[in-house]
Amino acid sequence: MRSLLLSLGAVVALASCSPTPAVTTCTAPLSACAGNCVSLSTNSNCGACGVTCPTGQSCTSGKCIVPGCPTGQTSCSGKCTNTSSDGSNCGKCGVKCTAMQTCSGGTCMAAGCPAGQMMCNSGCSDLTSDTANCGSCDNACAAGQTCTASACTGTPTPDMTMMMSTGDGGAGGIPTTCAEANSSIGCCGSDGKEYYCKTGATTVSASTCTAGNVCGWNATKGYYACVPAPGGADPSGMNPMACVGGTGTPPDMTGMKPVDMAGTKPADMAGTKPADMTGMTSTGPMTCTGANGTIGCCSADGLTEYYCKTGTTTVATSACTGGKVCGWNATKMYYSCVTAPATADPSGTNPILCPGP
Repeated sequence: MRSLLLSLGAVVALASCSPTPAVTTCTAPLSACAGNCVSLSTNSNCGACGVTCPTGQSCTSGKCIVPGCPTGQTSCSGKCTNTSSDGSNCGKCGVKCTAMQTCSGGTCMAAGCPAGQMMCNSGCSDLTSDTANCGSCDNACAAGQTCTASACTGTPTPDMTMMMSTGDGGAGGIPTTCAEANSSIGCCGSDGKEYYCKTGATTVSASTCTAGNVCGWNATKGYYACVPAPGGADPSGMNPMACVGGTGTPPDMTGMKPVDMAGTKPADMAGTKPADMTGMTSTGPMTCTGANGTIGCCSADGLTEYYCKTGTTTVATSACTGGKVCGWNATKMYYSCVTAPATADPSGTNPILCPGP
C-alpha cells in the first residue's frame, strides 16, 4: 500500500512540473503573441506582436502616433505630416514619390502642370478655355473673343488705338515710364524712335532707327524694334504700336487707319512662328539660336533645360532631378532647374518653351 502511494505521488509531481501549452487561439479582441493572449493596442504590441512604440509615442487604433497631431495631419516615423502633399509619405506613411514626381492630393504625379493643363510660355494653361493659349500654346484669341472647347469664338473687337503706319514709323507720345513703354515689348514714339525697358530695369531706353528702317513689330523676336520700312503693328492686337501717355506731340493721324480685324483671327496670323522649326529635332534644339543662347529654354515636359555656354556653338542639356523642373531663375536671369512649380520669364522677353515641336 505504501509503495502504491509513493508511485501516485511521483505521477502528481511529474504532472505539476510539465510546461503550460502555448496559446494559439484567443478570443477577440485579443491576439496570440508569444504564446499569450494580448491586446494589439498596447505600446509593446501596437498593431502586431512585438511592435513597440518609440518614446514619446502612444498606440492608438493599432498605430504608433505622436499625441496631438493637428487635424488633417498624420504621424509618420514620429513626425506629424500632411500625407496629401508629403512626397515621402504620399497618401499614407512610407509611400515615396520618385524624383520626377510630386505628391498632390495623396497621389504621386508627374512634376509640372496639374492634370488637364499644359506648360506654355505664360505658365500652366487649360487649352480648352485660356484665351491666351486657346487650343495650343500662344494661340491668343482677339479682344472680345472667348475660348470655348479649345476654339476662339465671338466677334473680335477692333482696337481703335492701334494704328498702321504709312511708312514713317510714327506712333504715340514719348513714354517716361516702363508701363507707358509696355516694358520689354516696347512701343513706337511720335519721334519715330523705339522705346522699351530692359529686363529688370525701371528706366526707359530708346533706339533711333537708321536709314531704311522704322519702328515696327518684329515678328521673329515678338516685340517692337527697328525693322525695314514700312513697319507695322503686332498682328495679334495684344500690343498697341503707339506708346501711351508720356510726353511729346500726338501722332499725325493723316493717312493713318485703324487695323481692320473683321474676319481675321489673330491666331490665323500667329500660328506659325519663323523660329518654330529652326534648328529643331523632335527631341530639342540643335543650334544655339534654337536654344535662345545662354538664356536657354525648357522642354515641353518641363524636365530638360537646353542652353549654350558663353562662347560655344554646341547646345548643352541638363536633366532636372530631385523634384525640380525647368523654369525661370529670377536670381541668375536665365532658365535652369528650379523648385516646382516652374514659371516663365515674367518680362515676357524669353519664352519658357524651346521653339519647334
